[in-house]
Amino acid sequence: MATALGHGADEPREPMDYGFMYARVFTDPDGHIWEPFWLDLEAALAAGPPDDEAADAATEGAR
Repeated sequence: MATALGHGADEPREPMDYGFMYARVFTDPDGHIWEPFWLDLEAALAAGPPDDEAADAATEGAR
């Protein structure tokens, strides 16, 4: 991230930390959007699937 920002990228929103996943977003000087992330698969699997209401709320805007 520091390299991207040092070369003119912009960070349009705050980092997202879900415990089992960490993500950041930046736009490069040409306007391309990049979303690098890290996922701890073991922690995600241990957490199990989301409950139905939370999953519905998270995907509602995609419909």
